[in-house]
Amino acid sequence: MIKFDIPTLPFTVKKESKRNFVNLKSNENLTGDLLTSEISALALTLTSEDIYKYPVYDEIYYKVSLYAGTQNILLTSGGHDAIRVVLSSLSKNNKVLLAAPNYNGYELYFALYQIPYLIHMRGPEQPHNLDELVSRAKHNKCNIIIITNPDPYSGDSFDNDTLASFIQRCDTIGISVIIDEVYTGMGKEQHTALTDMYDNLILINSFAKSFGLPGLRAGWIVAPENYLLRLRNHFPETNLSGFSIKCLLHLLDHPLVIQRYRDNLRLCRSNMLREMKKVTDIIPYEKSVANFILFKSLKDVAADSVWETLKDKSFYMANLNSIEGYENYFRITVCSRHDHDGFLNELSRI
Repeated sequence: MIKFDIPTLPFTVKKESKRNFVNLKSNENLTGDLLTSEISALALTLTSEDIYKYPVYDEIYYKVSLYAGTQNILLTSGGHDAIRVVLSSLSKNNKVLLAAPNYNGYELYFALYQIPYLIHMRGPEQPHNLDELVSRAKHNKCNIIIITNPDPYSGDSFDNDTLASFIQRCDTIGISVIIDEVYTGMGKEQHTALTDMYDNLILINSFAKSFGLPGLRAGWIVAPENYLLRLRNHFPETNLSGFSIKCLLHLLDHPLVIQRYRDNLRLCRSNMLREMKKVTDIIPYEKSVANFILFKSLKDVAADSVWETLKDKSFYMANLNSIEGYENYFRITVCSRHDHDGFLNELSRI
């Protein structure tokens, strides 16, 4: 009989369908139909070969390399798969400092691969102090720091000069840095240029957020050449589908389509913030450069009740109340004017 050794996770993994709601939790493409007609037209160009033959990766690597500005890329099946590949390549002799709160995929794979780690929390409106991150990592003998930029809960970000100084300081004391940059492209550009300057930097990205296409499940890793060659040998990109490649090639050949999508998303985000500030018993966090907005409820109602009431009205948002320091905080995806007006109307009634 097969014997399994699956560790107990520090959280419960829960998969839930949100198709019957206005899904304001999962960072899906909710700002309009700018990509709908493009993808519909693309579907008509699919051939049987795109489905029943194994994908060829040469062209997509060439196009993604041009887009990212580097050839040191490994394609993955989404950002989560990029996390899996990077963390599964680490030995148990590493020790990680994780800037948090963060995506639970990190703790999942730390537990699975028995990688020691520490959590360094930030507040909802208090960005990480990078000097504190370095000092704590050094004090606790951590040789890896993982940070998400823009932040996955507040949406704020560090500029490239600040990050460069942080990475340089880490390099001088033997600490590697992994930056999860899946929220770039909507107000903060990717950090790829930094990989030409530092050998201690690994980047994780995807086409989900800033391309508005999470259903494609396409992501990538940028890393130093010697490390990336080993990754490619152990983790070939055979889980990226021919259909995903076809869509990506089309959109990479039509950058104005993506630019219009991002411009529209930024406009929707600005409009949402303006309208949210008019609601007297909520406070939106205005520094998001991602495709979501964090806000605090001042209502004399329990946060879980606020969440349940809006869910009953078919608005499903991220309830952050269970995270220490984020009591009465919620996060909503940038969406269309119609959905946002409906959401604010129901929120105001509570």
